[in-house]
Amino acid sequence: MTRVAVCELGPVTIRRLDGVPRTADPDLADAALQAGDDPMTVVGERAVRTAAVWRRVLTPLLDGASEAHLIHPSWWPATRPAMVAAAAAGLADRVLTRPRSASAAADAVVEIGPDQLLVARAGGHVVETRSGTTEALAARVAELVDGAGSVALDAPADVPGATVLGGLITARLRTGVTPVDPRQWAIEPAAPDLPTPARAGNRWRWVAGVGLGGALAGAAWLAAPEAAVDAPPTVALVEGRISTAVPDGWAVRRVTDGPGSARLEVAAPGEPAAVLHLTQAAVPGGDLPAVAATLHAALREQPPGVFVDFNPTDRRAQRPAITYREIRPGAEIRWTVLVDDGIRIGIGCVGPPELSAVCDAAIGSAHRIR
Repeated sequence: MTRVAVCELGPVTIRRLDGVPRTADPDLADAALQAGDDPMTVVGERAVRTAAVWRRVLTPLLDGASEAHLIHPSWWPATRPAMVAAAAAGLADRVLTRPRSASAAADAVVEIGPDQLLVARAGGHVVETRSGTTEALAARVAELVDGAGSVALDAPADVPGATVLGGLITARLRTGVTPVDPRQWAIEPAAPDLPTPARAGNRWRWVAGVGLGGALAGAAWLAAPEAAVDAPPTVALVEGRISTAVPDGWAVRRVTDGPGSARLEVAAPGEPAAVLHLTQAAVPGGDLPAVAATLHAALREQPPGVFVDFNPTDRRAQRPAITYREIRPGAEIRWTVLVDDGIRIGIGCVGPPELSAVCDAAIGSAHRIR
């Protein structure tokens, strides 16, 4: 029997909602949440790896669970839930993530955090900073949800000022407002509801993200051609000495023949053109510049035109990285190489540019298991 643990990851408190509720150590939870996408955070007076803190936070909460649903603030970038899922590798057989706004059945969702709020409607969302007066912000939210048949208001009681702001928003809306109660997620945990990767084609995505009084002042939503999609729900893939987040449901196989290094291949179901390649190798004492020099020398020995655009000082998913392209008949692999505690990790992406969120999630979460 699958035992599902449903956990709320912030914006202020980290807790398990199902069964007997459990709340994470507040100091560790604060350190994890305040770290954001920084690889290091501070616990007490010590600098600690953020992934290690997340694992310490989640270990007691996921005790006895075979499946974990981690529900996070909707304004998190795709790399952050992927990193948390990878940090939870092994604590449950299956780890899934989803944003808070995906758990509410309404035409519009208003989600209030300590420093910002998010308004989600079909096709996209707007993030507003909590600047200016509370009354002005409530009026702005009312503009953004105008025309929605139903509104879910997610105003966590532990977020400073959320109750007051939520009351002002409710008073301004002409439609019905339903408060979000996170405890309901544990009664009927919704299936993770992040979109799967898809080709953009001629579709449009509604995107926006400016502060109060910014460029959106004269328009509710900004239409733009879709250039990227959010990452789908992820699971932690553990292989040898590394763990990384890969899309849930993608097929994994080991490749040991053909050109290139031995690797794991993670492919999208029904979409053979969308593939992640994962490699690893020990580089004791090696740092990124040393690995870059060795790798560059090895690539120069290959036939001309196979490995191109080598960049030893690039950045991907907010991490220092080596990047280059591998061009083979019928495929081009965009490689990112990281070094973590003596392990060289290679992540190769194959597919259309709009799959970049999947690649960034894998790159941002990849780490050596300690």
